[in-house]
Formats: sequence, C-alpha cells, structure tokens
Amino acid sequence: MASELNRAVGDGPGPFWGVPPRSATEHLTPTKAPGFPHLHAHGALVEHRRAELALRDAGRRPFSVWQLLGAGSVGSQTLTAIPVLHHLRHHDALAARSLVWPFETGFVHDPTLGRGDAIVHAEIWPSSIDPDLTVHPVRDAAQVVGLARHLVDLDADDRLGSCFAPSVAGDPTDVLAEEGWILGAAAAAWLVPAPAAGAGRTG
Repeated sequence: MASELNRAVGDGPGPFWGVPPRSATEHLTPTKAPGFPHLHAHGALVEHRRAELALRDAGRRPFSVWQLLGAGSVGSQTLTAIPVLHHLRHHDALAARSLVWPFETGFVHDPTLGRGDAIVHAEIWPSSIDPDLTVHPVRDAAQVVGLARHLVDLDADDRLGSCFAPSVAGDPTDVLAEEGWILGAAAAAWLVPAPAAGAGRTG
C-alpha cells in the first residue's frame, strides 16, 4: 500500500519509507526517503505535521507518519488504523452519532456539539505523557492505561474540553482540512497539574 501511494505521489521513493530490504521497491526504500518536502500535483508533503512539530517544541519526539518501520515508528499503524476509523465512523450503528475530531468538529471545547450520545474519534499519542511502568509489565500497555487515566482525570477536572480547542499558531485551515491534530498537542491543560481542592475556584 505504501509503495503504491508513493508511486501515486511521483517518481522515485517516498514520502513513505522503512521496510525490510527484501520488501523494498522502486518507490519504497528501507531508509529515509530523500527530498522532503515531497512535491506533487497539489502541493508539498512535509516530513512532520504541525501537531508533531508542536509536540517537538514541547520537548517530545513523535516520529513522522511517513516512517513505517523501526522503534517508535507510527506509519504502519496509521495505514492500518485509518480504514478501521473509516469503518467505525460510517458503521450503520454509529454513523448518526460519530464525529471525527477536528475534521468534523473544528477546534471547540465541546466536540460532541452538545450531544450526550456522541462518539468523538480523536487521534492520540500515548507517549505524550510519561508512562507509569508499574501499572503493566508491557510498556505499550502501560502507556495506554496511563493515557486513559490521564484523560479521565482531565475530564473530572473540567480540563479536557480545552484540549479539543488547542492554540494553533497561524491559519489552521491545513490542520482542519488535511493534517488533523493529536489530542494534547499545544494544549496548555494537558500537563498542568489539577488545582488543589478549593483552590482557584470561585462561587
């Protein structure tokens, strides 16, 4: 799939990269594809999305979605997950109450748009918080459990909504129309400790 997508972009390898040498093709190479930004008929494909750059500015190191193989890579999961997301979003039992953030909601504090039965599909990055490795012997599982608990805590403290309305520098059109966003990137509430009981609250 990645090789075919690369071929559709243009001649030569990229933007997807990272496969075992035996699986390499003219359009898909084991090592990083040269030439970012990759130019194509509708513009240019950059190595990192704006959400990833925001996380990098915050001291995190998300990998590019174009990298398919190697520790920390997310490209293969992306190619696998997007069809699953599409299936869930349009499933007969879910379609009427499903929304994909931020494409269908915009950056708003209530992406459910006031619906109590809404399902909001949002991109997450478990490594956006430091994992508690005591909760599970498998690191990936510990990250997922930790992030789920973090989201619950944010919601309980009325801080989760602001994470759906992050401060995005400049014109967000490309984010809302094409790139999407990672929940927690550039959101001030994401890593701010909850206030002590009674502190900072009024009436």
